[in-house]
Amino acid sequence: MAGAAIFVLGLGLLAGAWLGVRAAVSAWLTWGVAVVALALLWRGHWLRGGVALGFAVATASLAGVLADRLDPALDGARREVTGVVLDLAREEGRRVVLLLRVEAPADLPQRLRLSWYEPGAVPRPGERWRFQVKLQRPRGLVNTGSSAREAWLLRQRVGATGYAGGPASGRRLATGADRLLEWRGGAAERIRTVVPDPAAAAVLVAITLGFRSGLDPATREALAVTGTGHLLAISGLHVGLVAGAGALFGRWLARRLGPGPRPVQDWAALAAALAAAAYCVLAGMPVSAQRALLMTLAGLGALVARRGRSVMAAFGLALAAVLAVDPLAVLDPGLWLSFGAVATILAVVAGRRQAPGPVHAVLRIQAALAAGMLVCTVAWFARVSVIAPLANLLAVPWFSFLVVPPALGGVALGWVVPRAGEAALLFAAEATRRALQGIEIVAAWPLAAYAPAA
Repeated sequence: MAGAAIFVLGLGLLAGAWLGVRAAVSAWLTWGVAVVALALLWRGHWLRGGVALGFAVATASLAGVLADRLDPALDGARREVTGVVLDLAREEGRRVVLLLRVEAPADLPQRLRLSWYEPGAVPRPGERWRFQVKLQRPRGLVNTGSSAREAWLLRQRVGATGYAGGPASGRRLATGADRLLEWRGGAAERIRTVVPDPAAAAVLVAITLGFRSGLDPATREALAVTGTGHLLAISGLHVGLVAGAGALFGRWLARRLGPGPRPVQDWAALAAALAAAAYCVLAGMPVSAQRALLMTLAGLGALVARRGRSVMAAFGLALAAVLAVDPLAVLDPGLWLSFGAVATILAVVAGRRQAPGPVHAVLRIQAALAAGMLVCTVAWFARVSVIAPLANLLAVPWFSFLVVPPALGGVALGWVVPRAGEAALLFAAEATRRALQGIEIVAAWPLAAYAPAA
């Protein structure tokens, strides 16, 4: 399949999935559309086949998610629920908010969002707990120009919400119920213990482990106003740094072991792929990380196969793969912002006969991102950051060189050389603290952001 065909197929899947999550169709119609999609793809109609396939996959996925919702007969019922904590608990005054993977009883949805008032302890990721919960079906206000809570719960695959009250309503049953989550939670706790500044610690936890529930509202607002919230997403910057470190290690190891059946660069590519994949798994595989990982794997695969692949093909393949795995990602602004930003950058830099100077290139990309992402940011957040190009011009290199590398190094070294890991985390925390101070100052400027009428 040519690179252009893969690119068109990815766009078709995106359009079809977007239509599919907004349509209520029967199961037989979904199967019919899927058959039509396969026929179109067989005949080489990549755009129309992609639209039909995206529509079929999205409607089927949506039907499955809607089927895993709380039975209306149980709305308001009190039940004993056992489950594993999936995320860092968000502490909000006299309550903590948890996300549980329900293990029992079997007639409840797989995911439960629980508010525990007057808690006796703060549950940690990977622990198994039992709660006495009053259950509710997912619901929320739907107002034009504001976020829809029910849609957010849907794309998080939360099939029920509920609340518990008092220390006696929750009891820890076991630790280590999920080893990966426990490791991620332990690493997050280590960062918060080492770093004295809570805001800086929350940012470091977000950019290294993917846990974003610890960010306080003031920090979230400052990042949103300045258009720098994307720096906290596990994206190409983080994945590229880890892949580069893995490639260097693989090259060093291959040279130490001596000549083998494959060239040194192949072992370096393999090490880079394994390092990037492991990091994305440990970070929880958000959409931005999926996109970055898939594009990295496509590039490394082309390198090993000794075949050049177009950037358009890598982009389309990553988009198609993300939507195939999770069609409901079209409900996540992360997908649109992530792929939209990459597409904007590619449109600016691809096909240029003469490479511009570094300063000119950076300014050109920032201007393009400000214009290219305008519709997306207004559609999702009903706000435009006027100061975003200037803020990103300073914040992106600051985070790229002074925050992300030492933060990732600190987490990696924390298990092997604790003192070196602590030193790296403290360095990253100081750089983060200074960056947040600057972001808060810029966010307070008049007309830093503009909210158009709904």
